[in-house]
Amino acid sequence: MTNTVEMKFTNSDARPKVETVTVASKDADKVARWYGGFFAGDRYSIHINGEKVEKSPDGEIEAR
Repeated sequence: MTNTVEMKFTNSDARPKVETVTVASKDADKVARWYGGFFAGDRYSIHINGEKVEKSPDGEIEAR
């Protein structure tokens, strides 16, 4: 069985402003880095399973 997490990206500078995806927990860091690269410069936050996580300017999750 795969462990999954729900990632919610809230982006003040994009439309739609909120995107939610379910990913394997081992892939959450990769998805966060991709999002950070694709939306570089935007003001956004990341929530994993409902909890806001800290991220680097590059979109890397700092603590989880």
